[in-house]
Amino acid sequence: MDCRRAFNNLRRNLSAFCNAHSKQISVTTQLFLFLIIFIAYVLYILLFVDPSSFHISSFLRPDVSGLKPTTAVSLISAVFVAASSTFVTTCVEQSLWAKLAPRAVANPLTVGETRRLAQWAVSPLGRLSYPLDGCSTLLKLAGPLLLASAIVNSVLISGISVSTHSSSVDTASQASVNIWSGFLDAANFQYNGGLFSDIPNEVAALAYLNNLSVPSSNLCEGSDCSLVAQVGTIQAECQTTSGPHAPMNSNDQENETYSSAYNPGITVILTRGSPYTYANFTFWFTKSCGESVNVERCLGEFAVIFGAFVNLMPSATSGPIVNTIDCLLTYGSLNVTQTGTGTPTIIPGSYTEATSAGPNDSSIASIKRIYTDSFDRSPYYFSAQSGTGDTTDTLYSSPVGTLLISPKGNSSDKDVGDRIEGIFNTATLMAFTRVPGAANVTITNKTSGPIYVFHPLVLLILLVPFFATVLGAYQRLMVEGNGLCPGYDPVEVARRGSVAGISEWDGDNLAVVDAVDERRVRMVEEFDGDYIYQRHRLYVLP
Repeated sequence: MDCRRAFNNLRRNLSAFCNAHSKQISVTTQLFLFLIIFIAYVLYILLFVDPSSFHISSFLRPDVSGLKPTTAVSLISAVFVAASSTFVTTCVEQSLWAKLAPRAVANPLTVGETRRLAQWAVSPLGRLSYPLDGCSTLLKLAGPLLLASAIVNSVLISGISVSTHSSSVDTASQASVNIWSGFLDAANFQYNGGLFSDIPNEVAALAYLNNLSVPSSNLCEGSDCSLVAQVGTIQAECQTTSGPHAPMNSNDQENETYSSAYNPGITVILTRGSPYTYANFTFWFTKSCGESVNVERCLGEFAVIFGAFVNLMPSATSGPIVNTIDCLLTYGSLNVTQTGTGTPTIIPGSYTEATSAGPNDSSIASIKRIYTDSFDRSPYYFSAQSGTGDTTDTLYSSPVGTLLISPKGNSSDKDVGDRIEGIFNTATLMAFTRVPGAANVTITNKTSGPIYVFHPLVLLILLVPFFATVLGAYQRLMVEGNGLCPGYDPVEVARRGSVAGISEWDGDNLAVVDAVDERRVRMVEEFDGDYIYQRHRLYVLP
């Protein structure tokens, strides 16, 4: 009982406080509603124009748990539409009672307009019917717009879709070791009385000629990673010729000499006879560089590979074919690309021949020696001699030679030229994967996944509640207390007395029956006696 008595006292005190400060509370309520509307507009615009400004991951990515943007829009819309409707209807209600205040009013309302405004403020149907016979043009527009505001949520949600987005981050690094480190090993870098060979290139040749793939570098491990690397390279550019040739097996020994176009001083000899020499490959310096292994003496140029061979297995319609292979080796740099753990590849057209001495170019002088003054140590130095049977063919003593021109020289000039170019490209790629730190590398890490896409154009739907608010509140931003604006408290409305100027209600007929819709009404003060008793009374003016 004590708790109930305390609660009732609290309620009465609170009610008394609200009645005493009704105007201040009404002003605060309207300001609060306006603030809610303003904040909702700001939130809508930020969400659709710059959703990242909220710093909420679930607003950006569907795969992140948390509050979703569609849910946020629904919550904001529920509060926004309710606040807009309450703000506008309160403005109309307050302006209606202000027109009925016991004071001078410039344009008193008619009986019909009073009823229509009251219905507009409390009934959606009243807002729809008001344009038919209402007096205010602004409210004729504001009513339907206010009702149409109910579609704001659906339209805004339709402007949020899911798409796949990719972004990338580039990380660049410079070579940390000698750019030629991948080409060098103890076998080709250390010179010990000529007992050395270019094992890295021979491995590349055997891999390429057996259709083996170059292993990937360890710089990229996932499919979202790719790289572009600038690497040192030794390139081969081959020009070839071919033509008919007499049978190699002959009773007489006959030598044939072939010369390189890149350096006419480089020659090879093929011999007809029994036995006969049908293949011969060699190396030497380029014509313009002189006989020096110093790579800085002749920038960019490296060596010349030259060879000739006879295809001993001609087609049924032709005889043997003699082929010459003339390849210029140069050095410089090119770009390599790799995606994930896939095989690295050379970017076509990226090769640039060296035109100035690099800080570590001298380190490949030992490799140049193998292809010039010590050419007999090169994997491409070989010859093929044969007699009356295959068992005497010396080609098979060179694995690289056998794979390069095929047994019995059964390859075309173009095929062999392409193979030599491919071998040196493979050697470049294997040098990169062997020592990735010798390259200037740019690694690109991509991230992809579903994201929310916001279409700002749907924000145009906000013009509907905006114009509803502006049109409904225009010239109606007035706030009164409960003493003047009782709202729709039927007891308080009845307490204020009957309406003068029209017939009394008989329990059945409506005021409209008296045809007073177009007559204006005014609230007046009435006094009894010598201003002892005062009351307000609504008069229908004649």
